[in-house]
Amino acid sequence: MRLHLVIPPPGLRYYAFYPEMLGRYSRLPNHDEHRESGSFGGYNLHIVCAGKGQVKIGADWLELKPGSGFLYPPLCEQRYRTDPDDPWDVRWVHFAAGPETEWIRSLAGKDGWAFALGQLDEIVRLTDGLYRASEPFSSKNEVRISALLYELLLHLSSEAGNLRDTGSSARRDAIRGSADQIRERCAEDWTLARMAELAGYSVYYYNRLFHETMGRTPVHYLNEVRMAEAKRLLVASRMSVKEIAFAAGFKRTGYFVTLFRKMHGMTPTKYRNSFGPR
Repeated sequence: MRLHLVIPPPGLRYYAFYPEMLGRYSRLPNHDEHRESGSFGGYNLHIVCAGKGQVKIGADWLELKPGSGFLYPPLCEQRYRTDPDDPWDVRWVHFAAGPETEWIRSLAGKDGWAFALGQLDEIVRLTDGLYRASEPFSSKNEVRISALLYELLLHLSSEAGNLRDTGSSARRDAIRGSADQIRERCAEDWTLARMAELAGYSVYYYNRLFHETMGRTPVHYLNEVRMAEAKRLLVASRMSVKEIAFAAGFKRTGYFVTLFRKMHGMTPTKYRNSFGPR
């Protein structure tokens, strides 16, 4: 099977991500690519759904199996190939990124990123959606195509781990599990040590892993989820500001009001008057 779709340039110029080509190669035993440094100006994403292959990242050749893949940044050398004895079923996208996409540049790295995923259900759903929206191409599908690609990249960013690090998926799941518990029980008295205990890590290691996984420190995350609960109560209840502060996990009303003003540019009372029921 060989599906190769070329996508015309978009009419709108402010998409964060937009595909230039996309497709699927299945059971092609001679699939072998080598692009010299500086010859390919876009990002190159491949995800293996069956079979096996190899990708070169820097000086290393890495084995690819179902649930793994790679993301090359623009202009770097690209070298990858299927296993001729067990040719891969690979879904791929070549895409451009807008200027405000530092996170994807960081994800791809200088020489490329080889990653491993758990389940492939979301990958299949999103890539199938891209194929349907792109064939036949219609300009009315531009927004849908860009949105599906964005969702695919966000899914990889949140769910994929480094292929070289076999324990990254388990650590990421432990951090997210602890974050879910903190959010659901934000009114409780949380210390960093108690948060770390949820995931089974030391305080230092937990703090570092949490920041890598969630994009902020555990303390910052705790304040965010407490503030979200406070905002919900401000518009959904008749509780006083003091009662809301306590119900959301803030033990001092003055600190809550100061932090609320810092984060939202207004007092809790003004927020309630602006967004609460009339």
